[in-house]
Amino acid sequence: MSEVLVAPSVFGIAALPAGLLLGGVVLAAVLVRRLANFMESQSRKAFEDAVKTLPQFSADVLRPPSLVEHDASLYMKATRSLMEEAHLPTAEQMRVSALLSLASGPYIVETSAVLEQPLAALLSAETAAEVGRARKVLAETARTEHQQAFTHGLTHACESAFRKTGFSNLAASLGRRGEIRVVGVDSQGRSLVAEIRQGKNGDPSLEAEVVGVRDGSCHEILDAFEKALIEQGVRHLPPTRKATGGICQLEAAKDFVRRQSDRKAHSEPNTVVHAQDGQRRALRLNQKKVQEVG
Repeated sequence: MSEVLVAPSVFGIAALPAGLLLGGVVLAAVLVRRLANFMESQSRKAFEDAVKTLPQFSADVLRPPSLVEHDASLYMKATRSLMEEAHLPTAEQMRVSALLSLASGPYIVETSAVLEQPLAALLSAETAAEVGRARKVLAETARTEHQQAFTHGLTHACESAFRKTGFSNLAASLGRRGEIRVVGVDSQGRSLVAEIRQGKNGDPSLEAEVVGVRDGSCHEILDAFEKALIEQGVRHLPPTRKATGGICQLEAAKDFVRRQSDRKAHSEPNTVVHAQDGQRRALRLNQKKVQEVG
């Protein structure tokens, strides 16, 4: 009997994985505040006054895009009066608001260079229409980068949880629908499979399935895996569990079992073919003897 665990929404990773730290993850707010120095003095002052009211963010906590955007929208409302008091031209007000929106949320980027071009385009835009287009590109880029960093962080945490649970023989791959698949095998030959998918709002879900276990230990395995995820800092909505009856539920699990079956079929000797080959050889020998006697 196997079992599947479904965590419908992952809403945070309490500690930034070391793999991301080594990759040079930075807060988008750091880049924004640095480049804001190139704005006109009046716009720069309005930006700096508004920034003082924003909370200080840390890269120690990863949150999904929807929560980052929600927090950013709340902070932007708090700075609206300051923007009105600055009496900026329309294009400048749009520019400063775009930068504040990015600075007011803990957006994470794995490569700072990705944001530098859209930021430069926003700063160099002259008309309100140009600023509007540049603002849209910047927002989409920041969201995509943050989503990617969050997914990488969750994948790293998932792999660490696999190892901690004993499934250290790991393989990660990208599924046909863009989901990330992690497959692990432990020393007893038992298998644990996980899928990380992106929801409609960009927040990932996590599903895990125990495959090929018939001794009733599947529940204990998922208990240990869930505990290991928590220890890795993963926070998610209460997961659901259901028995699979030995029928794989995840596409990653189905593909894994299919590959295992194909590998087994190719490794076993084909006794039927060998028997037929033996019969043919015997027939040829007999025919040869008959010809020699004749």
